[in-house]
Amino acid sequence: MEPVLIPNSKSGIVSRCSITGLPVYTRPEWMDVKLGSNYYMSVSIIGDSILLGKIIGESDLKSVVSATKFIDRVIHEMFGSDRRFVYVEDFTELKNLTNDCKRYYMRYLESKKQMMALVICTMSPLVMLVVKLSSRLKILKCNALVEKDINSAIYRASLIIQTEKTFLNPHQAIPKLSVEEGRCHVSGLTLTEKDEWTRMDLGGPSVTFKLIGERILHTEFHDWNGIDLEVCKKFLEKRERVITSMFASTDRFVEMRNCRGLRWGCPVLLSDKKMCFSKMENDRVLRFISYDLPWMTKMAFIVRRLVFFSNDLWRICKDYNQALKTAVNTLKSQGFTNEGTWNTVNNESWTRDFGDFYVAFEVIDDNVIHRTSKGILKEEYIDHVFKLQEWVLSETGLDQKIHYVLNGLTELEGANLGFRKKYFKKWAAFLKRYPSCQMNVMYGGNSVTRASLSISAYLRPFKIFLVDTPEEAIQLIAMDKSRYWKRGGSKPDDSPDRKDRIKKYADELIYFLGNINWDEDGFSGTLEQKKTDHPFKVVYDAIALIKMDIDELFREREQTQIALIEGEEVARALLNATSDSSILIKTDGTILSANETFARCLGRTPHSLRNENIKKLVDSKISENRMIQLKKVVATGKPARFEDEDAGLCYDNTIYPVFNADGCVDRIAMYSRDITSLKKAEKHIQALTQEIIKAQENERQRIARDLHDNVAQDLASLIISSDTLFEGFSDIPHVVWKRTMKFTRVLKRAISSIRDLAYDLRPPSLDQLGLIRTLSQYCTDFSETNMLNVDFYSGGLDKLDLDFDTEINLYRLIQEALNNVRKHSGANHVTIRLVASYPEIILRIEDNGRGFDPETRIIEALNEKRMGLKSMEERVKLLKGDFTIRSRPGEGTMILVRLPYRQGNDVWAEDMSDRERVS
Repeated sequence: MEPVLIPNSKSGIVSRCSITGLPVYTRPEWMDVKLGSNYYMSVSIIGDSILLGKIIGESDLKSVVSATKFIDRVIHEMFGSDRRFVYVEDFTELKNLTNDCKRYYMRYLESKKQMMALVICTMSPLVMLVVKLSSRLKILKCNALVEKDINSAIYRASLIIQTEKTFLNPHQAIPKLSVEEGRCHVSGLTLTEKDEWTRMDLGGPSVTFKLIGERILHTEFHDWNGIDLEVCKKFLEKRERVITSMFASTDRFVEMRNCRGLRWGCPVLLSDKKMCFSKMENDRVLRFISYDLPWMTKMAFIVRRLVFFSNDLWRICKDYNQALKTAVNTLKSQGFTNEGTWNTVNNESWTRDFGDFYVAFEVIDDNVIHRTSKGILKEEYIDHVFKLQEWVLSETGLDQKIHYVLNGLTELEGANLGFRKKYFKKWAAFLKRYPSCQMNVMYGGNSVTRASLSISAYLRPFKIFLVDTPEEAIQLIAMDKSRYWKRGGSKPDDSPDRKDRIKKYADELIYFLGNINWDEDGFSGTLEQKKTDHPFKVVYDAIALIKMDIDELFREREQTQIALIEGEEVARALLNATSDSSILIKTDGTILSANETFARCLGRTPHSLRNENIKKLVDSKISENRMIQLKKVVATGKPARFEDEDAGLCYDNTIYPVFNADGCVDRIAMYSRDITSLKKAEKHIQALTQEIIKAQENERQRIARDLHDNVAQDLASLIISSDTLFEGFSDIPHVVWKRTMKFTRVLKRAISSIRDLAYDLRPPSLDQLGLIRTLSQYCTDFSETNMLNVDFYSGGLDKLDLDFDTEINLYRLIQEALNNVRKHSGANHVTIRLVASYPEIILRIEDNGRGFDPETRIIEALNEKRMGLKSMEERVKLLKGDFTIRSRPGEGTMILVRLPYRQGNDVWAEDMSDRERVS
């Protein structure tokens, strides 16, 4: 590693770090600084970005405050105000960290924005627990990692600096020399792993070696993509060193290779005979077995095997189980009988594959039903599993004999509360049906599955034994067969050193508790599998279950946060998808999101409007009206639409409720469209229409006057002329007189029609008699002329001084309505009520005709270009009134008109005061 310069260094002590090779800089005034009665601190700088602090003694709040001030001075002098660094704190000799100190120190760490990460070195499980839980629960905002020794902590800090990441996986490999031995879950053979065999770097790709039993070499490739000959040579070199440490110089062995990490191009090199093994191993390798190959990689291996390995040295298997059995059988065939699996019988019909869950049964030693499961065991699969188990019992005849059930849980997931309840209920029913089942033993299983089974042990009416390996399970069953095993547990331990061992178990438990990675999901390999007879096994399982529940809560919270963010993004996209002003608000008016249009109207940005209240952004009258509408939407859960005006601008507003999971309205979407120009155009159109109607009435009046004064007078003159045409002539034939009289009658009818037409165009009685008497006379004449009973009544209008527009439009409304009744309804009775009811004039016209569907009639009228009802509605709109039609086929028709009325004199007020007194 290249040396780096110490930032802002003055005279001091410089040495070399044995872990990283970086220079270590410190000063005498930084060493063993006393900050309390029994609280000392030493500080040094490693490289240019690692701050190392070591604390010795007992802490109190005053000492911790002094320590943070001391650290701040060092940070300011060495790193300035913007240089980023990693802080490593050695707490191995710290005692008595109080809660006040913890809270203060956490707040202090959160203020260090320059700090890329905090790496704490401690052997105290409780301190580990505090740091990890604080990080997981977001109590500690900075990135915090925990290591057990100072070397690992410094190494971790150097990795963070090298990768320039603010967060690093706490379980990234750190060089160790420990050896771990376990058991293969398939064969029960010993499984030997070493850290120096794990993820051996080959210049990009890496490889991991394991020893299974005594003669099986397991090789696993990682990230082998586009490798070259140089990588393969490095692989062979490392493989040779591993083989030398695993086996004696003459030992023969089988090699299994997990090829999941291989990509296209790799098999061409790896399946070359030169790349498989060196000359030294030519007679030692019994067989190469590859499994979990990608499809294209598998085809390449098959082709290369046919070309280079005519003696069938290379085998290709589907998965680990098949590969291991092939390896064991190979060793058996060569006389190595100490490597073996159980004597089993299986059948293809004893398997089920549900996609995300796979189960298979086999029979061991003629009386043990062995079930292996893989995937996620959901509630809906439980019935199928037990049906298949009963089928295997029936097929093998074990349903009538003493038998045992052995369950492999190694690759099984899923153990929630609903699953456990149903599973144990099915087991109880199974044991009741098959009393010859002597024992149910489970082995393997992840921490979640084992914990859930352990915790529920007190809730079930039967025993399920949990062990770590298949060998232990077989031994347990064998002991039961020999009557050495008593159901429910082992013999009590009364040995003299029992107390010492319990203390040891307690220390192990505390250590286990502190080493659980609370800041991560899952256990990441820290969960220790305890045997059935371990006195604290249930405690371990309980802790595991608590960890599982915490992880699930965090996963749900993360999913909720993701869903919330996605919901906000969708809401933001919907708000910005329209050119209208749109906002998403809470029920109290607080803005959650606003689109660009709304923000632009206020001269703001959408982000700056967040958490503002709409009451403060618009005029008080407008906001009051909008809050009233908002409360109505919240109460009813129905959208609302209304208009309001602000600073001379008119807006069309629509409010939509947004429901939460409980069906309650907790948010509101509001859209506002500027319809000022539309309103102006509408007013302009109304004014033009009003002028057209006035011009129409004026033209009607002119035509009526011309018809009455000119045409009717001329026709009257013709009648007089016709009557006096033959005066003084005594010898006019009778037939001529008869024709003359007929001509006179025709002229009289023409005069009558013209006068009726002139009256309809402009009834003169409106000016002479007034609106009410004119309407009354018109209804009477209409009844007599059309043989239709018209019941007309008016009230409260006698004292009102109506303008020309109101009078003529009321007259035309009644006129048009009666003509429609005559032409279309088939009615024989019409009721008309025209009354003044402050502050409106109400007109109601009702008939007993055949009725109609208003929506259908409007469409038909548009298609037939008839404007009767439409013209009536337009007249009412010109007077700013409301027009309503109520009709059903066979039930007659009712037209209701409400017109506003305002008058400057006191006539209306006096009239209404009398009505109020009466009421």
